[in-house]
Amino acid sequence: MPGKNKHLTYDERVFIQQNLNKLSFKEIGKKLDKDCTSISREIRRHTITVYTGGLGKEYNSCAKRDRCPSSGMCGSKTCRRSSCCGCNVFCGSNCPNYEQEVCPLLEKPPYVCNGCSKRPRCKLPKTDYRAKEADNEYRVQLKELRSGVTISEEEARGLGEILQEGTKKGQSVHHIVFANGGEAAIGYSEKTIYNYIDAGVLPGVINLDLPRKVGYSRRKKSGDQYIKVDKACRIGRTYEDFLEFINTGENRYLPITQMDSVEGKKGVGEKGSALQ
Repeated sequence: MPGKNKHLTYDERVFIQQNLNKLSFKEIGKKLDKDCTSISREIRRHTITVYTGGLGKEYNSCAKRDRCPSSGMCGSKTCRRSSCCGCNVFCGSNCPNYEQEVCPLLEKPPYVCNGCSKRPRCKLPKTDYRAKEADNEYRVQLKELRSGVTISEEEARGLGEILQEGTKKGQSVHHIVFANGGEAAIGYSEKTIYNYIDAGVLPGVINLDLPRKVGYSRRKKSGDQYIKVDKACRIGRTYEDFLEFINTGENRYLPITQMDSVEGKKGVGEKGSALQ
């Protein structure tokens, strides 16, 4: 299916925003050569909620705002209303009779208020899809996902296309790498490629595309396995830093004692352990 699993561009997100109230997800997907589920997922992932009312109407999400039995909830000493019904002040959770109203139109496509005919007179919070904010959020998420990965977006796209061609034929990563001249020619080792696929770095390629990997379960790690330590904790605490310290000013006269602080495994090498 052409276009499937491809990342959306900013221009495509603008097209989605402009046509949410004109075309269905299926029609938008056809125009962009995407699956309709990709369009639906994009909308649900990148929505923004703004707490504003309509034209000349204050924001109020209480379902009882037009028939509220409470009074004096705003705390104003000058208020002479016998009931908070119709008041422009939103009491919110301060009112014991508060009951949040959720627009039923948000429970079905397009799941947002873009182009809604009821928007000008609606007092409820607005859920919008905005192309610029959606694209910025996507870029941030992509950067976080690829943190620590030494591959550019163009290289990831190129490698992804090579792998896509091979996986469509049912080939393994080893077969694809060998068919394209080996690791030296493709520029990445098989292990690195597997790691990139597992991390979701390569567009259009996921673990489900690999013919054998989905059949293997993740290895269990033993509890006493070595745990990597953040190297930042060694800043200013290396042996070179120590030599610089003892050779600076009056520090050269400080008494120095060397001691072994390495603790061995319990029960190994202790006296009497061989007799037990």
